[in-house]
Amino acid sequence: MKISAAQSRGMTEVQAHEHLRKNANKSIGELTVNGKKYRVTDNEVLRENPSQGAARFREGIAKIFNRQSPRRSIALALTATLKTAKQQIPQQASQNKTVPLSNIFGAKPETSLPLGWKGEPPLGAPNLEGMKAVETDKFAEGESHISIMQTQDGQRLVAKIERSVAEGHLLQELEAYQHIYETVGKHPNLGNVHGMAIVPYGSRKEEALLMDEVDGRRGSETFRILANNLKKGKISSEEYWGTIKFIALRLLDVTAHLSKAGISHNDIKPDNIVFDKKTGEPIVIDLGLHSRFGEEVKGFTDSFKAPELQAFSTSASEKSDVFLVASTLLHGIEGFEFGSERKPNQGLSLMSSVPRQVDKEGNVTHQAGFAGVETAYTRFFDTVLDSNPQLRADATSAKQHEFLTDGIIDENVAKQVLTDSLAEETVLTSNRESPVKEKALQDAYHNLREHLTASSTNNLRQGYAFNDLVTTLTLLNKAESQGLSSSDKFRSLDNLMTKTNKVMVDYVKRNLANDGTNSGELSIKFQDGIEGKSTQSFLANIERGLEAPSSFADIRSLEREQQLVETMFTVLLSSTEKDKTPIRAEIYSLLNHLAEVKKALSSRVDTLKAEQANAASSVVSLLDSSQEWFTQAKQTLENFDKVTPRVKFGTNESVQAHQQMISAHATMALQEVSQSIGKIKQFAHDARPLLVALGERPLVDHSLTFQRERLREAATVAERLSRLEFEWV
Repeated sequence: MKISAAQSRGMTEVQAHEHLRKNANKSIGELTVNGKKYRVTDNEVLRENPSQGAARFREGIAKIFNRQSPRRSIALALTATLKTAKQQIPQQASQNKTVPLSNIFGAKPETSLPLGWKGEPPLGAPNLEGMKAVETDKFAEGESHISIMQTQDGQRLVAKIERSVAEGHLLQELEAYQHIYETVGKHPNLGNVHGMAIVPYGSRKEEALLMDEVDGRRGSETFRILANNLKKGKISSEEYWGTIKFIALRLLDVTAHLSKAGISHNDIKPDNIVFDKKTGEPIVIDLGLHSRFGEEVKGFTDSFKAPELQAFSTSASEKSDVFLVASTLLHGIEGFEFGSERKPNQGLSLMSSVPRQVDKEGNVTHQAGFAGVETAYTRFFDTVLDSNPQLRADATSAKQHEFLTDGIIDENVAKQVLTDSLAEETVLTSNRESPVKEKALQDAYHNLREHLTASSTNNLRQGYAFNDLVTTLTLLNKAESQGLSSSDKFRSLDNLMTKTNKVMVDYVKRNLANDGTNSGELSIKFQDGIEGKSTQSFLANIERGLEAPSSFADIRSLEREQQLVETMFTVLLSSTEKDKTPIRAEIYSLLNHLAEVKKALSSRVDTLKAEQANAASSVVSLLDSSQEWFTQAKQTLENFDKVTPRVKFGTNESVQAHQQMISAHATMALQEVSQSIGKIKQFAHDARPLLVALGERPLVDHSLTFQRERLREAATVAERLSRLEFEWV
């Protein structure tokens, strides 16, 4: 294949590459490939996105533009690029039409359509007038960028923006949703998609698939939270398994709904399930890899897929989706603690994790301390993970299995377990992705020191000082939520911030008292140092925070906010008392705003401190009551755990032997604490709400933090002993 440049003679492929390499930082002109012209443009896109998109050839060319060595030879890299370009040439394109070569690297021409719905607004869709992007590139999902849009009335929408110009997969996904809505209707546990729209994306406009945002957590996080809460005694075994069964029934219901429309999801997995933190409902999202029954499969996640799902196969069905639901549940329940190399679709970890021994003849022998067990749990997963789709249960049969029909709890209880668990975890993980480094604390410390030095020489720039105080406050609150409050740098910065607030007030009062002009200029200067967008934004953030419930761990951060608001209020009020001219309307309004926020913060802090004092008293009382039984109960539980055999598949005889063995040991354990079992159960009941109120984060009162952990240990022992009776006896 020969290549020619529009402005020069014909070149070989290698020569054409050399032309590209030597002109890496500017537009290169046009290349003609078999009569079709391509313009090489937008090199910045190539540099910033060297490995995104569906085609591997992008990487080599992007590295060329970065002046790096591609994995393949230069000539082969260019050859692959041009061959792909040739394959992607529209059949009807005119030979004289110039197409930007950057299109095949993932860069798309910007649409000329106005912002808003593409075509007629879908029925019942939100009004997009005044829509703005509030989170750009929240994360990448498959062949899409995910951003968050917000309408004028505050509704948040997920915008799924296509990365590659050639795929067209978003339109296919929309058509799948529309087909489902038209044939079987919407489903409350399936993501709600509206339609295609033109949305703002940085400085560009992009076509996007718009859908309702589900405010919550992905499945993998939710399953982890539930498992941790069970281990810590925050939820009972009945609540945990009842919630798992609730989730399973909801997911299988979605699978059955899709099947009625003749569609298989093909990519159900923990990260494609979002749990709504307000309702607790699991919502299945992302039909990007769907297929209609009989169509070729577009793709799948290898570690969750059914055996029959293969590239280009037409075997996707309701039963392959049931397999995906089962893999997802198994991943959430077992967490693969028994073998990190295992995949969710390889079956029960408990079955394969038990090491096998063989005798001289090669027959498998049971290890001492292990017994076989076949329960409704193992029978359920054996049915829904059957490698033969003919023998595998469909969604309806799976929902009727004894594992999902026995021991269920009211769905409202299950949803309450989920909403409570997600609400508590939100505080723990709010800042996990961007940890505060000690250098940031040190830099903030030096900034405040400079302001203190400036105040001593009467050269304090008040506006900058207040901005740095707000920044420091945010940094300290974030660091405290990440458990850094015990570090020396944190304590030094916290103390310095308190001192800086006091110095700010003294500085303003001193300068106003020494001002003999009475012109009001100094007052206006101090007022201007506070009045502005940054202060309004600061107050708005505090008000948003006060809309949510606060925990005892928030007391110190609320006190910092209260202190800074008090400083602003005092400085502003002092400046108006000195000024003989009428108070400006905007200053009067800001004073009222500061007073309202100050009052709300004071009320919140006082309430929390009173509640914390009551909680501390209750903790001491509960711990005192546990002294008579805790040591014996803890030893009893440890002995029970030592003799409890591991679980694996076995014969009916070994199942019965296993159950009898556990029941006998549980009975013995309960007999050992029989005189105290009533007090133990009451303790577990009383401790649970108290531990929820105390939370997980470090408290300002370090002695209460220590007492809380003692209470948690005792509550875990009490909860587990309380469960032995109805679980095993």
